[in-house]
Amino acid sequence: VKQLDFYGGEPLMSKKMWETLRKAIDKNVSNDIELHYNTNGTHFPKEVELWKDFKEVNVSFSIDGINNQFEYMRFPAKWNQVLDNMNKFHELSANYKNMNLSWCITLSVTNIYYVKETVEFFHKQFGHNTGMYLNLVHGPEHHNIKILPDSVKDKVIEKLESISKDIQPAWHHIPGVINFMRNSESNIILLDKYKQLTKTSDIFRGHNFNDNFPEYAEILDNV
Repeated sequence: VKQLDFYGGEPLMSKKMWETLRKAIDKNVSNDIELHYNTNGTHFPKEVELWKDFKEVNVSFSIDGINNQFEYMRFPAKWNQVLDNMNKFHELSANYKNMNLSWCITLSVTNIYYVKETVEFFHKQFGHNTGMYLNLVHGPEHHNIKILPDSVKDKVIEKLESISKDIQPAWHHIPGVINFMRNSESNIILLDKYKQLTKTSDIFRGHNFNDNFPEYAEILDNV
């Protein structure tokens, strides 16, 4: 085995995963194995010390927003706890030279207007040496950014194009995201479905979309 990929649920909570790593170390094969994780950042287990014995460790944070918007999208996770964990992983990567960190930001109807703020925060907080991947939601279709009206897409694209060109990892993906939006047909029926399901979810969880995404909510309310 040359590479092990661990996805979710949350892979850092898996006891069997850590057992697998210990077995690779015990059999003296860990130096030939690369590890890859998609994590939501809610856990920083003590077992991460095992990573130093592997050829390479790639940790991708699946985090789609910051501050209160993060907590809205990843309920019931707490932003301060996740940020503290990400800082710990960043410090660990400075000590373990075999570690690479990256951010996977999944773009949906919910967070597309605030990608600029998210991208620029990660870049400022964690520097130039971290990767960044902008991932598109394709389904359920009412979460797909292609359904947005052209007037909303224009405002989103304007913000995307204002992201600093210095953030090169993001700009590997931004032109593709913009082209995807421009070349996709809007669907107001699916947007109405998104709004209704969001209201239902807000009632269930005691949240409010408008409070967490105020400027964007006003734009959506006017279409």
